[in-house]
Amino acid sequence: MFGTYIPIQEGLGPYTGCVRRSFYVDGAQEGVKIACDLYLPADGQGKAVEQALPLVLHTGMGGRRKDETPEITFTLIANGYAVMRCDNRQEGASHGVSNSFMGLDQGADIKCVIEWCAAQPWCSGKIGMHGISNKGFIQWTTACNFPEHLTAITPIVCNADFYYVNHPNGVNGAPKHMGGFGGGIPGMPRKLQIGVPVDDDPAPGYPQAYKAALDREGKQLNWFEKTSPENQCRDWVDPGLGYAPSLVDAPIEYIDQIKAKGYRIQQFAGWFDSNASGQLMVHNLVGERIIVGPWNHGEGNTGHSAFADGCLDMAREHLRWFDDCLKGIPSQRPPVTYYTINAPEGQRWQESQVWPPEDCVQVPFYLDAEGGLGRTIPQSSCVQYTVDDDVAIFDPWGRMNTLITRDMNPDCDSKALCFTTAPLTQGTELTGHCAAELWASSTAEDGNFIAVIEDVSPNGESHYITSGCLRASHRRPDEHPAFASVGVPYHRSLEAEMEPLVPGEPAFLAFCIDATSYYFPAGHRIRVSIACGEKSAMQQPACVDLNHPPEVTLYTGGQMASRVLLSLKK
Repeated sequence: MFGTYIPIQEGLGPYTGCVRRSFYVDGAQEGVKIACDLYLPADGQGKAVEQALPLVLHTGMGGRRKDETPEITFTLIANGYAVMRCDNRQEGASHGVSNSFMGLDQGADIKCVIEWCAAQPWCSGKIGMHGISNKGFIQWTTACNFPEHLTAITPIVCNADFYYVNHPNGVNGAPKHMGGFGGGIPGMPRKLQIGVPVDDDPAPGYPQAYKAALDREGKQLNWFEKTSPENQCRDWVDPGLGYAPSLVDAPIEYIDQIKAKGYRIQQFAGWFDSNASGQLMVHNLVGERIIVGPWNHGEGNTGHSAFADGCLDMAREHLRWFDDCLKGIPSQRPPVTYYTINAPEGQRWQESQVWPPEDCVQVPFYLDAEGGLGRTIPQSSCVQYTVDDDVAIFDPWGRMNTLITRDMNPDCDSKALCFTTAPLTQGTELTGHCAAELWASSTAEDGNFIAVIEDVSPNGESHYITSGCLRASHRRPDEHPAFASVGVPYHRSLEAEMEPLVPGEPAFLAFCIDATSYYFPAGHRIRVSIACGEKSAMQQPACVDLNHPPEVTLYTGGQMASRVLLSLKK
């Protein structure tokens, strides 16, 4: 039944090899066929296991033979799992076209694959999924299609609220080198490319793989064009799709139904990635476990980190999770495991039953017109600021990589409004979601407001910790249980709810600052910098004319006391 035999590194598990067969499974629409590779454990002579096994499925962009985490794949196989890797529609040898990065149509195809697999003699009917980024989003959109035989998902560095990843509180957070408003990612394939053929697709022409590539030629649009049009609101309707993808394709909109299905959900997140805050919020609604490490977007896939004690054996963590969910072998992992950056030895990895941890509380710190940041409300005053788009907060990848090691003073703090505490008398841990509550006016009708939390060392250097942002016209408050669960403001960002600023009139701007866990040593100071522009990754609203930059007034003290709420460990 199976052809290709693949040896597995000794020590991963009791099985020393696997056999692979590839084939098509019908998708959700006529003519859509999903190319699949099935791997079954085998002994040293190449004989496949002849019993029903739990299945772990992996699918998404990049090609089914491009395995970024072979350690996970082969650890699972070596320990008695069937593993399937698929090209989702529009990818590789699969048929069909989708103009979405993670649409419900792709999830519907994988639902068909799951139900087909559950009926095969080699499958026990217990099926899980894993994968990073786009592969994580496909897990969510598969769950949104509610397959009966899906048991568990394991999304890595992907927020179920995709709009918030790219447009936090209405700010277009697209890295400018990606082309901004629809230019696309350099190198994204747009020409005929034939995927790896399945076994029954004959050489030399590979007609099925060739047809799949030919049928989608010229029909695929760069997914980034779909996520970053100018001034996008959450209910923006994609003219090509005919619906609003940030509502229809957004897993966050289906959380109640997903919860009702009882899928078991474990997430992996990285403090230096743009998804961690949203992942923690979603965990509070439907998650069973979440592990947050000192990782950026790519490191979240491997668990590798240069931070002390920051590495995690992702293969063993996946095996532990799927043993629990698919084989019934209990695991003792707590609901929340997180790494505290800069913490002393022995205090870096922490565990909690809830997020935020029960011993962390939001503490107000007030912005002083003299540049101070303290616990008491100052006298009424204000500071003036000219919008500057040359402020350097992020690197070229923006919020996808917030491991920023440079001194923030020269290119950020010197061009922003800065508010700094006195030196801390004792070590202080900041863990949780924070919030900014600003009173401000502008000579423009709109604008971005960015709050950055920094660590100022005794030598004066200042280093990035976390940040949050709001487009002023999206300031209308709304309700969402995910944001309420961590005590921060939520903005729905619907077009009908936009409220332009009245030039010169103060407005209240409240917004979330992304979660983190960070330890300030005694003698260090906490700084909050406020900027209204960013050179790498924050697009200005269309009405902001940088040839005539707006003047912003930030109010401090009295009845308009601007402040930040810092989540500090007691």
